[in-house]
Amino acid sequence: MGRRTKARSDCHGLKSAFGQGGGRMKLLSCYIENYGKISGETFTFNDGLTQLCKENGFGKTTLASFIKAMFYGLPSSRVNAKDFDDRQHFYPFNGGKFGGNLTFEMSGKTYKIERFFGKKSEKDDELKVYENGRETLTLGTEIGRVVFGLDEPSFSRTVFIGADEQEIVSTGVISAKLNNFVDDTDDERGFERALDVLDKAKKRLKASRGNNDLSTRQKDKIFDLNTEIKNLEKISESLGELYTERERLRTDISALEEREKKANVENLLLQKWETYDGYLAAASEDNARLTQLKSAYPLGLPQKSETDDVFARLEESVAAKSRMETQAFSAEKSARLQTLDRAFSRGVPSEETLIRLQSDIREIHTLDVELNGDTQQKTARDETLCRTFENREPTDEQLKKARAGLERYRNADLQLQHAMQEKTTEKKSKAPLIAVAIAALFLVLGGVVLALGKLLGIAFLIAGVAGLVLALAGYLKGNNGKAVQDSTAQMKADRELATDAVRELLIPYGYYSANGVAYDFAVFEKDLEEYRTHKAAYAQTALEMEGKRAKRSARVAEVKNAFALYGLHGENLQENYTSLCAAVREYATLKKEYAQAKQTTEFAEKTLKENAAAILAVLQKYGLETDGDLSAQFKRLERARDEILRLETSVKTAKERAENYRLKNGLTERVTGEKTDIETLLKHVSELRSALAMTDRRITEAERQVERLPDTYNELTTAEETLEEYRKKYALYDNTMKMLAQAEANLQNRYVAPIKERFLAYSSALERALGEKVSMDKDFRLRFERGGEERVDKHLSAGQKSLCGLCLRLALIDNMYESQQPFIVMDDPFLALDKVHMESTAILLRELAKKRQIIYFCCHESRSVVENEKSDGTV
Repeated sequence: MGRRTKARSDCHGLKSAFGQGGGRMKLLSCYIENYGKISGETFTFNDGLTQLCKENGFGKTTLASFIKAMFYGLPSSRVNAKDFDDRQHFYPFNGGKFGGNLTFEMSGKTYKIERFFGKKSEKDDELKVYENGRETLTLGTEIGRVVFGLDEPSFSRTVFIGADEQEIVSTGVISAKLNNFVDDTDDERGFERALDVLDKAKKRLKASRGNNDLSTRQKDKIFDLNTEIKNLEKISESLGELYTERERLRTDISALEEREKKANVENLLLQKWETYDGYLAAASEDNARLTQLKSAYPLGLPQKSETDDVFARLEESVAAKSRMETQAFSAEKSARLQTLDRAFSRGVPSEETLIRLQSDIREIHTLDVELNGDTQQKTARDETLCRTFENREPTDEQLKKARAGLERYRNADLQLQHAMQEKTTEKKSKAPLIAVAIAALFLVLGGVVLALGKLLGIAFLIAGVAGLVLALAGYLKGNNGKAVQDSTAQMKADRELATDAVRELLIPYGYYSANGVAYDFAVFEKDLEEYRTHKAAYAQTALEMEGKRAKRSARVAEVKNAFALYGLHGENLQENYTSLCAAVREYATLKKEYAQAKQTTEFAEKTLKENAAAILAVLQKYGLETDGDLSAQFKRLERARDEILRLETSVKTAKERAENYRLKNGLTERVTGEKTDIETLLKHVSELRSALAMTDRRITEAERQVERLPDTYNELTTAEETLEEYRKKYALYDNTMKMLAQAEANLQNRYVAPIKERFLAYSSALERALGEKVSMDKDFRLRFERGGEERVDKHLSAGQKSLCGLCLRLALIDNMYESQQPFIVMDDPFLALDKVHMESTAILLRELAKKRQIIYFCCHESRSVVENEKSDGTV
């Protein structure tokens, strides 16, 4: 009882807006700035039934959507959304502010909602609410929830009835609001929230599927701890074996190290005898090779000086042959030289002749550049001027007439400005009197200065006289305001006539702007002058170009005649010049090469003959014959001579080294036996040391892990206690949920019956709309009996469904709102009704409108619910 009392004291949030005060809530008017196709429209609503009967496309659904949007706003548009949401649907095509305002009456107060929406996001929306003309925050930002106690989907299932087929079923918010009235509790503490909280808490302890819960994780932890304890106990038992293994490895390592020391001494002595034998064997091998080489050359071998001379002569001969080959005058060059001899039969052109030809070609090129570059390319500005004035320049008489008109315009405009200034000064002031005083002062000063013989006195006298005239004029103007006013109209007429005279010339040329006729004529004269200047410049340039073309033709003829002397007839003068220069250079080069080639050949042939005789003499001295390749043959002889010298030295050195080594190392008696494999011993020792290090690490790691055993025992005990606590909480949550579910079922039975009673009362008013026995579950899903079998509402026709939907909504509203009934918006919901049922429905709506406000939209007179009259579509 205490808990129920606490709930009642805290839960008046959603009921406060509708629950206080009697009567009914009603819409008064709305203004749409821009929403869909509606723009700048005001709509007013009757107290009872308001009908808007218009054809499809008029904007009825747009108006209905606007009413809902004023209370609930529009959701943000999502970039990847597949649905075409209302924010995109009703955004105005022509831009402008998106939204408007809606005025309604509730609990004796008048409220106005102003909403303007951004193009894509709720963040860009603007919202203001006024209560009795003053801005207020009492309705917050979720106006629909505060006013109706419903979210947007629940609003669409009750107060707002559209043409789309609606599922006949309750929502969580509708059920929560009914709970509020039945149980007098706030929906934030309703059954659904309580069950949801308990279910989430229960699933955190033990999930219905999967292993992502506290209990499973705790069981896994306990399993892991038990496994860890078993492993640690096994490790503790294995420590003794590890200690024994470590001691054995240390003993084996010591024995192998002692054996290695002894083997090193024996192996060293054996190695020394092997080294001594190696020295003797080397001397014996070199001596045998020496004997073999000497027997091959019985007369000896050429000395180093002789072989060096032979190699020098061979190298000189190779160079001579190379020079002969490289500097030989080929057949191609001979043929080319003969061709050039014929080309220059009249003589080779001098350097001066070539320079003169190059100069002429450059002059021709310069003329080409000037002729091509000076081509008069008209700019965009020139093209514009030509289109304006070419072949239709204004005559001097036209210009004179236009200038006279412009002068009249300026005079008339100046007079009009003076007249307008005088018109604004209708009252007399003291300014003329002050001007008279100042003018008199100037006259006095002028007389005094003039008497002194100064020219400045004349200036003062003139200023004084002018001041008196202006002062008098100002005085007269002050008294003649009416005369000025009468002459203003005539001045304006004169100015317009002068303007037309100027425009007569300007308009055919396209000169007309908001800057006035004076500005347009100035631009016209400036453009005309610029056109005439450019026109004269083009004519002068054309004359100069013709002279350059004649000069170029004469120069080209001269150059071509010069090239023809050398057989060059091409049109490209620069290529002819390049070919001529190249031929001159080539001719000189070939003549020089021919002389050098002849001299080189004669000298090379002499050198080759002398070197061949000298080399043959060396071979004959040592009884040797040539084998064809002299260079390779003398290299072999040189290597043989060097090898004999090397072997003689090597035999002597090896014998001395062997004897010195034996004496130095005290080798007197040979030892027997084989060497011990030290590397194998060392490898075995290394393996034992690695095994010892591994055993030490295993012992250290085992000792470290065994130290954790007491803490792991304690952690296991704590984990088991925690799991037991989770089991108790899970059982508590499960039992609580079962009790709450039973309590909710009992509570819902208390309000399903009243709603069903109201539903049947409304449906009975429609006579045979259903024609079946109807039942309803706790979520207001309808079932009907046909042929002795219950069927779901999906078997009903579209017309039956629309009537059931209407009756259910009316029943829900009656039970949800005890005191203040809300308005009802109907957007063509009876499209599927036949004539008979439409008439019954119309009677019901007219009866309902006596006690509540109904806003009804339809698309055809056959759907009208207004009695004995046709709706004109006004709201």
